[in-house]
Amino acid sequence: TTLFRSDHKSILLKALEVLRQKLLNETIAFDLLPKRFTIPQLQYLYEAILGKEIDTRNFRRKVLNFPCIKPLDEKEKGVDHKPARLYIFDRIMYEKDLKLKMDYNLNFIRITD
Repeated sequence: TTLFRSDHKSILLKALEVLRQKLLNETIAFDLLPKRFTIPQLQYLYEAILGKEIDTRNFRRKVLNFPCIKPLDEKEKGVDHKPARLYIFDRIMYEKDLKLKMDYNLNFIRITD
């Protein structure tokens, strides 16, 4: 038998499509990252799921302007490169602001084909 049947492929493609939409419109990225994360980790997650390279400066600027991403006074430990600053996603602030009808744009990048 074939290990990867065509119906499996279509199921996986549909799941990836749903994941991409959730990534751009919901806070799912922060459920897929550690509680304390770096901006490069967040960017890598977006790039991996979307299958596209993202401009680092533009992504960083947009992330840092997102009020629910809070910087910590901590940096990565045990890395072979310059340690990056750690951040957390303030879900309580996000949910509170949603109740006040604030509209957050989670789409840190533009998708163009």
